[in-house]
Amino acid sequence: MLLKTFYRTYMLFRWVLRTTGLLRPIRALVGPLAGRTLVRLSGQSGRPVEVMGHQMVLASSGRFAPIAMALGEYEPRTTELLERLVQPGTTVLDIGGHVGYYSLIAARKTGSAGRVFAFEPELSNYELLTQNIELNGYQNITAVNKAAFRGTGKLALHISGLDTGRHSIYDHSLPETGTQEVETVAVDSFLESQGWPKVSLVKIDVEGAEVDVLVGMDRLLREPEDIKLIVEFNPLLLQNAGVDVHQFLEIPTRWGFTVQVVDEEEGIIPLEQADPSQLVARLLSSEGSVNLFCEKQ
Repeated sequence: MLLKTFYRTYMLFRWVLRTTGLLRPIRALVGPLAGRTLVRLSGQSGRPVEVMGHQMVLASSGRFAPIAMALGEYEPRTTELLERLVQPGTTVLDIGGHVGYYSLIAARKTGSAGRVFAFEPELSNYELLTQNIELNGYQNITAVNKAAFRGTGKLALHISGLDTGRHSIYDHSLPETGTQEVETVAVDSFLESQGWPKVSLVKIDVEGAEVDVLVGMDRLLREPEDIKLIVEFNPLLLQNAGVDVHQFLEIPTRWGFTVQVVDEEEGIIPLEQADPSQLVARLLSSEGSVNLFCEKQ
C-alpha cells in the first residue's frame, strides 16, 4: 500500500513537471533518487517478485526497473493485445527484451511448440532475462545478447542512470552511468541463421532505434504472411536519432501495414482517429510514448 501511494504521488509529480516544462532538468537531478526509493519500498532489487503470474527479478542490486511492472500496471492494454495475438505454436520476436516481461508472457501463450527470440544487448539486463527464463522453466525462449540493428557490427550502448529500460544506442541527453560496447545484428540475418522460422509477431522497444531495427528486417516485412508488429513510438527519442517523427508513422505502410495507436487507457485507436499531428504534439510536450499496432491490410 505504501509503495502504491508513493508511486501515485511520484507519477502526479511527474505530470506537474511535464505540464510546466521542468521534467527534464528536474529528472536529471532527482530521477535516480526517486527510482532507488521506489526500489527500496518494493523490495524488488535482486529478489524475485510475482509479475503477471511469473517470478521475475526486475533489477540487480542498486538498479531499478520500471516500477509499474512490480505493481502489475505496466502497459496494460499492450499486455492484453500481446496475449491476444500470440497463438499456440507461433514464433515471436521481442526486440528490446529487457528482463523478459513480454518474452515470458509470449512463451506462456505460444507453448512448447512455439518459439520466442528475445534480443537484449545490455549485459545486466541480459543476465536477468536468462535468470527469469530459468526461474519460470521456459524451454521455448532463446535470449540473444545483441542489439537488433541495420547490420552486423559493434556500437556503444548508452547506459541509463534512470530505470533499466531506457538504455539506448543513441545519446538522449539523459542521466547515464557510461557506455557499453554491444554487438549488433540485422533481424533478417539472424532469422536466416535460424532457418527462417515463420514469425507471427514482432515487438520493438529500442529507445529511438526503431527505424534501424525495421530497416534490418526488410525481407521479413516484405513476406506475404500475416505478420503483426507492436512498435514503440516516442517522438522525442526518434528526433534525437535524426528521424522525422511524422514520416515515421508512415514507414510501416511501405510494407503494407495499417497503423493503429495503443492507448493504455482507451484501447486501440485507428491512427487517423488519433490525429497524427495532435498525437505527436502531445507526446513531444509530455516527453511520452505510445505503442503502435501494425497489421497487414
